[in-house]
This record gives sequence, structure tokens and C-alpha cells, in this order.
Amino acid sequence: MSATDTAKSMAKQYVKRAAAKKIAAVMLKNPYVLAILGVILLLIALMGLLFFFLLNSGADTKPNTDSLIGNGAIPLNADFTGGHANVSSIIRSYEPLIREEARKNGIEGYTELLLAITQNESGPNPSVADIMQASESQGLPPNTISDPYLSIQIGVRVFAERLRAAGGDVPLAIHTYNYGMAFVGFVLQNGGKYTEDLALQYSREHSIGIYSCIGRDPNNYRTQAGACYGDIRYVKKILQLFTPAKSDFGNLAQGNQIFDVNQVHTIMKQFLGMPYQWGGRSPATSFDCSGLMYWSFSQIGIKSLDGNAETQFNNTVAVPDGQQQPGDLVFWETYKPAPSHVGLYVGNDSFLNSNDNGIEYSSVSKWSKAYKFLGYRRIIR
Repeated sequence: MSATDTAKSMAKQYVKRAAAKKIAAVMLKNPYVLAILGVILLLIALMGLLFFFLLNSGADTKPNTDSLIGNGAIPLNADFTGGHANVSSIIRSYEPLIREEARKNGIEGYTELLLAITQNESGPNPSVADIMQASESQGLPPNTISDPYLSIQIGVRVFAERLRAAGGDVPLAIHTYNYGMAFVGFVLQNGGKYTEDLALQYSREHSIGIYSCIGRDPNNYRTQAGACYGDIRYVKKILQLFTPAKSDFGNLAQGNQIFDVNQVHTIMKQFLGMPYQWGGRSPATSFDCSGLMYWSFSQIGIKSLDGNAETQFNNTVAVPDGQQQPGDLVFWETYKPAPSHVGLYVGNDSFLNSNDNGIEYSSVSKWSKAYKFLGYRRIIR
């Protein structure tokens, strides 16, 4: 667009804004118009209250709860494709860009794995623009890249190259992202398949110069292992961010959750004693029952619990009688013939929820005497 065209466009926008201001001024001087606007605003407010209205009542005591035991999460498929990475909402926001770059490099199935790598590289709340820490792979000092999109472009391409160099040995490709391409050659010369022992040996051999363990924190696991080059636990850290997907539910019913129950419980119980708030979905406002579930689980990357209790009921899977376990959600009908109250089951007849008494532990059996019990349901994605 030429400078003239730009000026014309700006002029047109100015005329439109000026006309809009005049129309608004005339309308606001008319008392009938103001009355109509007031009624409209009142109707909108009432509709909002009706939409968020969820009845949560019942006076329960706070029973003691045992400590909860979570399980380490693993990728869904044997080839490390698919699954779901439990990453922060900030890292998750980069998924479209990462997926597109993965598609361009022929590795779209590894999108979730790349999200996990991204969070491990820069943390759940990145303070740097080089979110995939791709600078060093280009022979540059750390954090030289100042554009997240460029970091993703390079980082995804580098992982694709190392995945091909590793011959499909995904753990090797993952650790090579941390150690550098030379690690592939080292593994090929020492049996040809990635092992944790080889990762440890490689790090020890390269823990010299700026990577020496001398003078480092003696309590750090790297220093104690004499392996300060790279991160010897890199692969484990990546895989711990994964959960199985829907097809693994049959195994979950045997006693495994797709997330760390302790982690969610710790997040949720920090709000004990806060008041109940219709439509509340954040610590800033407090919570209603579904809002407490949604916010807490979203902190570990599980986004399938958006919406109200009925939506959460529909986005989970029924647990057979007697197979409930800590971490399952529990539902009741209260004021309407549909799921309208939800809480987190924590074992021993107890569940954590937000009701009229505020955020508290309640008794499953007591609630089931007062309201229609809809059962336990499990999060599968």
C-alpha cells in the first residue's frame, strides 16, 4: 500500500469514528434510549446469573484424609507418538505453532512430545523468548534467539533431524536434543541403542572444562553422579509430563491415574475455607464446584474440564462399582435432573468440593443421602 493509500485509509477510519461518536452522543441524550439500554443490560445480567447458577448445598463435617499416592505418567504409544503432555496453559498456547512446524518436518505425531520438551527447556512460565532453547544448537550462546516462533521453527527442525539420525530410537533422539548430535554417534558405537547407563557415561566423559563438577552444589544429583554435562535425567523429565490417552482407560481402571493425584490435591486444598462463588473459576473470585475442578486440573495441563458440572460429567468416563480411587470425580443431581454438583474424590468416603459452606472436605455417603448420587467418573484426557 502506497503512502497515499495509507493516508486515505486513515482518513476514512477517522470519519467513521467521528460519525459513531456523534450518533452515540445523540442517543445518550434521549431518555427513552437510556431506559431501553438499561433494560437490555439488566436482562443480560440476569441471563448471566442463570447461566452460571449451580446449586451446591449440604452441611458436612470435614473428615480426615489419608495421604494420596500418584503414579508417574507415560506416553500413550510405544513409538512415543500421541498421548497428552501435561504442560502449562502458556506452553499449551504454542501448540498450533509447534504442530504446524512438526507437520512441515514430517513428525506431527510427536507434537505432544515437543510440547513436553518445550516446557522442560523453559519451564511452565517461560521468562525467555527462546522457549525451546534452540540457540545452542545453532552454535550461539544460550537465549540468543529473541523470537519464540523462530525458537520453535529451529527447535522442531533440530528434533526432527536428531530423530532421523537416531533411527527412530526416540529416547536417544530426546536425549540428543539435550546432549547434542554427537551423542548419537557415541550410542551407535556402544551397542547402538539408548540406555540410561550410556547417557550417564557420556555425561561423565564430557564433564570437563566449563562442564566440570568441581565447585558445583554437592547436593545436586548431577554433582553426586559426577555427570555435570547436560542433564542425565532429561528423558525421565520429559516422559513424566505425559499421560496415556483414551484408549488406555481399560488399564487405568486397574488402579492407575493419568495424572499425579497428589499434585492436583495439593493445588486444590490450598483453597480450603474460601467461600463458594457462583460462576467462580479462579482464585481471584473463589470458585463454584465445577470452577474448582477446572482451574485446578488446568494447572497441570488437563483442559477437558471446562464448562459446568454437567459438561464435566460428559467429558469423563464412568468407573465400575468398587473401582473408584483418589483422583476420580464424583457427581450428584441437586436442583435439576442432570449433573449439577462435582467434587474430587480423595478416598475414605471423602471428597473435596466447593458448596454453600465454602471449599471443604465432604462425605460421599452423606451427600448421597441428601441428593441423587450419579457415581464416580474418571478423567481420560
